[in-house]
Amino acid sequence: MRREELFQKMKLAIDNEYEAYQLYKDIAERSGDSELKVIFERIAQEELEHRETILHRYAVLKELAQ
Repeated sequence: MRREELFQKMKLAIDNEYEAYQLYKDIAERSGDSELKVIFERIAQEELEHRETILHRYAVLKELAQ
């Protein structure tokens, strides 16, 4: 895989993680069940953590590629 293709795929993964975060956050906010709300808020937070991990790795790889 070429560098630019890798970076494009990482950007897509970053966007996908944020979209998943928004989805789970929306489900949590619309949930009438307090236990489900907590579960979906946790899942949403995990998606943000995944996004941060990928962003960090993306930045490191970009720096190494220079």
